[in-house]
Amino acid sequence: MEPLVPADVDLRDFAFMPVDVQRLLTSETWILGSGDERAAAMTLWLVSWHQVPAASLPDNDKMLSHLSQSKNWARIKEHALRGWVLATDGRYYHPVVAEKALEAWLEKLAQRLSGGAGNAKRWGVEFDPTPIEDAIRESRALLSALNPQSRSLSRKRTAAIATGKKRDSGGDRGAILMGSQETETGTGKEELKSSLRSDSSSAAPDDAPPDAGKSGDKAQRLAEVTEEAIAAWNASKLVKPNGGLLATVNAAVGRENRRNQVKRCIAIARDICREQGHQRIPPEFWAEYFAAAGKDDFHSGRQGGGRGHENWTPDFEYMTQPKTMLKLFERVESEETA
Repeated sequence: MEPLVPADVDLRDFAFMPVDVQRLLTSETWILGSGDERAAAMTLWLVSWHQVPAASLPDNDKMLSHLSQSKNWARIKEHALRGWVLATDGRYYHPVVAEKALEAWLEKLAQRLSGGAGNAKRWGVEFDPTPIEDAIRESRALLSALNPQSRSLSRKRTAAIATGKKRDSGGDRGAILMGSQETETGTGKEELKSSLRSDSSSAAPDDAPPDAGKSGDKAQRLAEVTEEAIAAWNASKLVKPNGGLLATVNAAVGRENRRNQVKRCIAIARDICREQGHQRIPPEFWAEYFAAAGKDDFHSGRQGGGRGHENWTPDFEYMTQPKTMLKLFERVESEETA
């Protein structure tokens, strides 16, 4: 059997792996397995996510025993490897994990295409999209064979390439906001909602490296992200100096308050950006986020609040609330898949 994913699928910068909970809990691997067998099987799925190619494992008993973290590999091996198939490249592949990996890989390729075209336009350099477009076609074909109902196949950015239609990827409005690792029943919203349910205010400032545990490092990064967010807000078409209806933010006033406002939505912003392969939250994220808000009557201030709050308008504090960010992300995503 041929490998289920291309050889260069590398998701090591994708911190999380989508799990279809219902599909997992109703699978024979889960229902028929003992505690040790389930643990080993789950561990191998997770480990394979950061193998290259993703969704694969080596055909080596010692390595599999090590990767499974099982103390009784010989006893639980048969059950732990249920569903895995050995391909012609000498590696095991799991169809379900491969499906998730291909969905994430397509998003990563789409971001590369958009970023390359954007940089070419911005800096006046040449950019050949052919290799990326070929990779998108190959990945879509493999994903279609595994799950023809995958919602990733309906994404306009990659579907246009598969059908031969040209699209200006350099102007992709949702290049960052649209990042997701979909399942066949949903999208990256599940992961973002999970972040929302967690205590976002305690999250480390977006991408503070794990070995840089000093509070000073985190505080400095939070200050940088806050400054970028405020700059994007003041440069957006939402605010009055630029033709909008909302008030600008004085970056010199209430610095600590502004940082706390940005800190609480860091977890969601970070997840959106990392799904697109960004290790840091780039300034462009905030520009795209506020641009998306400008297209909505309520979030732009063109439509007042409810009864008794007709004169209420959003402000920077409201726009950095986690629920507000998630709502706008979902709206952009629904437009992209429409």
